[in-house]
Amino acid sequence: MSYNDKNELSNKSFTIRSYRITFSVQPISNNLTSLVSYCKLNKLDFILSADANAHHQIWGGNQICNRGIKVLDFIIKENLILLNKGDIPTFVRGNSRTFIDITVSSKGLSDRLVDWQVDINRSGSDHNTIFFSLKTDTFENLGKVKRRTNWEGYKASLQEKLQTLSLLNSSKENLEKNSQIFSNVLIDSFNQNTKTFKIKLNFKTKWMNKNLLDERKKVRKLFSKAFKSKKNIDWSNYKVANRNYMKSCRKAKTESWKKTTLEIDALEDATRLQKLLEGEKNFKLGSLKNIDGSYTRNIGLRHSKLMMKEPNPQRASFLLNLNRKDLRVMLGTLTGHCCLYKHLNSMQKTNLINCRYCKGMFEETMQHVIASCDAHSRVRLRTLNHTVINAEELAEVDLENLLLFMRRTGIRSTFFDFFS
Repeated sequence: MSYNDKNELSNKSFTIRSYRITFSVQPISNNLTSLVSYCKLNKLDFILSADANAHHQIWGGNQICNRGIKVLDFIIKENLILLNKGDIPTFVRGNSRTFIDITVSSKGLSDRLVDWQVDINRSGSDHNTIFFSLKTDTFENLGKVKRRTNWEGYKASLQEKLQTLSLLNSSKENLEKNSQIFSNVLIDSFNQNTKTFKIKLNFKTKWMNKNLLDERKKVRKLFSKAFKSKKNIDWSNYKVANRNYMKSCRKAKTESWKKTTLEIDALEDATRLQKLLEGEKNFKLGSLKNIDGSYTRNIGLRHSKLMMKEPNPQRASFLLNLNRKDLRVMLGTLTGHCCLYKHLNSMQKTNLINCRYCKGMFEETMQHVIASCDAHSRVRLRTLNHTVINAEELAEVDLENLLLFMRRTGIRSTFFDFFS
């Protein structure tokens, strides 16, 4: 069992890996050897924290076993730095106290890793908690309010800075240089016109309460007493208290999660939560196919090709039976040529382009309004049975329900303001 993470320090990446080696397998596995070789080959510093189930006097205790000798040989061979210090055992079960957890690092991080120590305050496990500090460069916890970006100022800054940049130079030598300059111009213009704020780091656990804190203090006192006395009765009292404390923690976590879900009374919040839980979706390339099966080579009419993949007699019959106003609305809905900012901007009738409904960073296209705009998630759920619609589902939406969606959101009425 292992956990692997990759981080950045002073613009340099390093790897943290935690793993457990059972007695039934060799202490130095092929995966571990491959990981160390990979890090060295790619010049990555790394930290290895392991429940090695190996004994050696080098990292504590008076025992030496064959597994410990193999682990020590591996540390010496790979030129690693052992961080273990002190005489506090890392594993305590009853009167058994051993030093089987080790922490090693590459030489590049040895100067930054300090204060390695074992905490005897119980963590709910037979293994004591191991702490160490990693020195990092100071940084400002600054965030940006993208929704409050001054886009007019951004465009002005961009135009001013691009006047001195020649992007039409076809020279191969200048292509990479111009690309980097253009990227820096975009970032600088955005930073100049976007407000910043200081991020508050909050590590408070929501489900932790006063009763649990008192119960945890009681467990720690019982452990300290059993650790010093080594009496079986004291260990038994500690195990009972620790078991009850862990049950109380699980109950508090469950209740906290239920409370969080009940507090999501607005459907917009639930939609955002759903997007976060779902992650990125991989859309199929079928949405870019023409009727004859070939792939489109034209960047135009993307929304029309998405909404009307192939001839459909039922859809045609539905459109022919509509009155003039509803037909106008549905044609604009299916083609995207309507009163929304994206289309109006392409016609040079407005400078606006972002969605007016959710006030976000997304362009106000018909696909965004129908499929994912947070402001219409409640109506979308009632009429289309979805809070968020992907590309494949969008092509199968019933037109009658789609027209109802346009009416209930109020978008239908804006069509006639535009055409009047």
